[in-house]
Amino acid sequence: NKKMVIVATTHKDLMEDFNPNIIIDKKFGQTTEIRYFNGSSRPFSLIDQMKIEPASKEDYERLRMFHYLAGKPTAVKTRFRLVHGQEVIGIIVYTLSFRALRFRNQIFPEYKNNIERVNAEILRISRVIIHPKYRGIGLASELVKQTLSLVNARLVETVAAMAKYN
Repeated sequence: NKKMVIVATTHKDLMEDFNPNIIIDKKFGQTTEIRYFNGSSRPFSLIDQMKIEPASKEDYERLRMFHYLAGKPTAVKTRFRLVHGQEVIGIIVYTLSFRALRFRNQIFPEYKNNIERVNAEILRISRVIIHPKYRGIGLASELVKQTLSLVNARLVETVAAMAKYN
């Protein structure tokens, strides 16, 4: 993207997550060490310390204020939370889908006017909320990826303003 970010710090524990292309390490005196890296994409370093588990209404209520939509999702089928230590830092809510969606009906005409089949086979991601202090490091997409296999659905839909960014 022809952009550059320069970070000056004494905290070397940040290197793994910043994933730099170049490190200029200014040592004591006149000594400077320059190292070059192939900055390939990788997950956030603390992801291994996080776990996904079933969530409750109370878990949703704790994070609800951080979602851009007011109100609560209806027809909730299941929820999962993302936990770091003892802190709930994310939640995903799966609900029954809408009776009819124009794009779904074009791609899957077998669901058109068949609400029983829609309710039996399709779920919708209604909310994905990550606590603000953990945003921007890929946890929302990890939460989606890791919970898709945990729900019993032939199809999972998402109709969301933020979906194009995640």
